[in-house]
Amino acid sequence: MSQTPYYTVRCEHFPEDLAVEPENLCHPEATAGVSEDNIGIPMAPSWLHQGCRVKFMYGGSMWKGTFELDKDNDWEFVRRDRTGQKVVRYPVPDLIYSWRQRLLEQMLKVGWEDDPSEETAQARHVSAAKLERSCPNDLKEALSDGNPDKGVWRQSYDEEYDGLSGQNTYKIIGEEKYQELVKEKGIQAIPSMCVLTIKKNEDGNPIRSKSRIVVLGNLEQRVWEKKDKYAPVIGQASTRLLVSLAVKKGRSLKQGDCKNAFCHSTLPEDEVVVVRPPQGCPRSKRGEYWLLNKTLYGLSCSPRHWFESFTSVLKDLGLRACEHEPCLYTGTPIDGQLPVYVRFYVDDFVYFSESDQVERKLEEGIQKALKVEFMGEVSWFLGCRYKWERINGELSYTSHNGHTWKNCWGNLG
Repeated sequence: MSQTPYYTVRCEHFPEDLAVEPENLCHPEATAGVSEDNIGIPMAPSWLHQGCRVKFMYGGSMWKGTFELDKDNDWEFVRRDRTGQKVVRYPVPDLIYSWRQRLLEQMLKVGWEDDPSEETAQARHVSAAKLERSCPNDLKEALSDGNPDKGVWRQSYDEEYDGLSGQNTYKIIGEEKYQELVKEKGIQAIPSMCVLTIKKNEDGNPIRSKSRIVVLGNLEQRVWEKKDKYAPVIGQASTRLLVSLAVKKGRSLKQGDCKNAFCHSTLPEDEVVVVRPPQGCPRSKRGEYWLLNKTLYGLSCSPRHWFESFTSVLKDLGLRACEHEPCLYTGTPIDGQLPVYVRFYVDDFVYFSESDQVERKLEEGIQKALKVEFMGEVSWFLGCRYKWERINGELSYTSHNGHTWKNCWGNLG
């Protein structure tokens, strides 16, 4: 009587060996949909291939990114910044075995379908990849019928206009209301304009068509004192100090970017500002004005108002400014926990704590108060590129001036 051949399977966390018949060794569903991209990968689903887009949970939050194979042919979750540089590499060596359970536990989702309830690190911008001409001089030229890029710049302007409207930055008023304010407050409408730019990555390739509505603050009639306009900034020496402290603690710096920073702060009652929409605005009717509820780029006092708004958020989280460095804050948002260090330059900031829990609490607190994008480990900050490496359990970093980095790669190319 012949015996049925079987495999002996030894499980790491199971006390006994298991006898498994060959036909039951792999579940049929596990190998369904094999493609050229995943051929040779055991138990890989059809969607799992190099560069596949997913939402993946780590650090307590869902993030958009891709699954990619590292140099050892192990899977890792990768997030990239706006220039395409990797900012997060999270090893998932057991992915071909754990993907099914991660899906069931909603720790993994296939694709990048938008879900407003989830926190992601991807910002949606109007791409500049298909522009046929150089950047136009003004909005009128950008939206002219003869411009082949008209559609792209219209999307870019709508992105900016809708962003301001969504933040309740202004209230649209007519000529009658405007004349009332002129008589009551003695004010005059300040002109505005739309500044158009094409953002490029470090290789010089266009990546974003950006529109920014700004007020012509040089035409403000009100005269401000320096203390009403001044906002401090931080130098590179403080950044290097913070990076060194983070590395000493075995931590890497993380980065955040506040969106439309100068449009967050609510104007005080004694600052009544009326703005004329940009010339050529396709969304405004003749005779319309904007009565500002919040600050706009270009206003003389916008930098000071933003500084006070951002620091008030940090103070509410239990952080305090260093005595001799007003742009460096430290403290803890969780009583009894390790401190977090935050250093900011206008709308960009970096931070670290020895506690993952404290870092997440800081991120949650800032995100509740402001529109912010968290980008993981610092890769590019204030003209310097950072590279973080962990060798034999030790963390190190290198930084390069952006000009030097570009020249070096240019010479190698």
